Amino acid sequence: MLAACALLLALAGGARAGYPDRVIKIVVPFAPGGGTDVVARTLAHEMAKDLGVSVIIENKPGAGTIIGTQSVATSDPDGYTLLMGTFANAVNPSLYAKLPYDQHRDLARSHWSRARSTSSWSTRLRRSSRSRT
Repeated sequence: MLAACALLLALAGGARAGYPDRVIKIVVPFAPGGGTDVVARTLAHEMAKDLGVSVIIENKPGAGTIIGTQSVATSDPDGYTLLMGTFANAVNPSLYAKLPYDQHRDLARSHWSRARSTSSWSTRLRRSSRSRT
């Protein structure tokens, strides 16, 4: 689950003084009810408790995660639309000659680190991920 969290958080965007100040959306590029969806919903529940804002799940299955990933890649890089990344996101660039997004440019354009200082949740996640490497 920690690896999934790290992939998800790598997509979050720039912070403002009051981040987060509105609903956060996690896009799951799989159908509801599967393992990735369950992990995302568990993560969303904990994020909502710690951050004090609603965290919703939006399932966008299809095309081997490309549809859901594209919706995040073309969203505003403001930290409010996150991707529940999986192994498929790492493999798709080698499977498909042309994706509707650039994995490195569009998905790594901003980082959760800008918002870290405002969240005890992200601080705990950083500490946890460091201890497992």
